[in-house]
Amino acid sequence: MGEDANLNKQAETGFTLLEVLVVLLMIGIILGFATLSVDLGGQERLLEQETKRLQALLSLAQEEAILENRSLGLRLEADGYQFYQLDEAERWQSLETDDSLRPRQLPALMRLSVEIDGLAVKVHDEDAATPQIALLSSGEITPFRCTFQFAEEARSYRLEGAASGQLQLIYPSEAP
Repeated sequence: MGEDANLNKQAETGFTLLEVLVVLLMIGIILGFATLSVDLGGQERLLEQETKRLQALLSLAQEEAILENRSLGLRLEADGYQFYQLDEAERWQSLETDDSLRPRQLPALMRLSVEIDGLAVKVHDEDAATPQIALLSSGEITPFRCTFQFAEEARSYRLEGAASGQLQLIYPSEAP
């Protein structure tokens, strides 16, 4: 009988399976809330998405320029960008009504900087109706380098366009 009392005493000192599961569930809930509130890498994901979006839209605009034998342009601002079309009177007209190439606004605190032919371009120029990048019906584009970055972050994504029309996305680890 002394042996049975000793076994009961040992069984009462450990945790039950239910208690362990409750503790694990509470830890999981706390970690879930912490992950949602911190969202590590969220800004970098946003930078990559916006850079890829511009790359896809530029590819689409290049194809439209070639197929429809017209000249298109891209105007880059610090907080967004807009596509234009050159009309018969040689004036740039906004493509605001085109669903695909409509004006785009960048997320809050994200900024865009531009270099054309290796020279930095002011993105708050007075002539807001003139695009900095031309997309010709021959498939050629104005050589450019466009950098997406959050103000407080050192990491950035870059999109580069060559005169031949080739677009290249540069990831942060590949940037010099």
